[in-house]
Amino acid sequence: MNMERNRAYRRHQRRRVIQRKLYITTVARGWNEEQKLIQQPGRLSKAKTHCSCAMCKYEKHYKVLKKQYRAKLDGVEKEIDYLRADD
Repeated sequence: MNMERNRAYRRHQRRRVIQRKLYITTVARGWNEEQKLIQQPGRLSKAKTHCSCAMCKYEKHYKVLKKQYRAKLDGVEKEIDYLRADD
C-alpha cells in the first residue's frame, strides 16, 4: 500500500524545523534580527545549526557519558560482578 505524505504534512514539518532552528539561533546563540538567516527564515529549513559550543556538545565538554554508553558500561559491570560471584 502506497502511503505518501501530502503537501500539508510537508509544510508542517518544514515550518516546525524552521521554528526550532530560529529559536536556537536567536535565543541560544544570541543572534540579532540583522543576521541574514533570521531575515529570511526559510533558509533555516536546510541550514545546519549545530556547533561545538558547550551547550551543543555538553557531554564532550563536561566529560559526561551519553546514556547509551552509560547503559553499556553498566551492563558490562554487572556481568563482571556476576562472574566474580561465581568464583
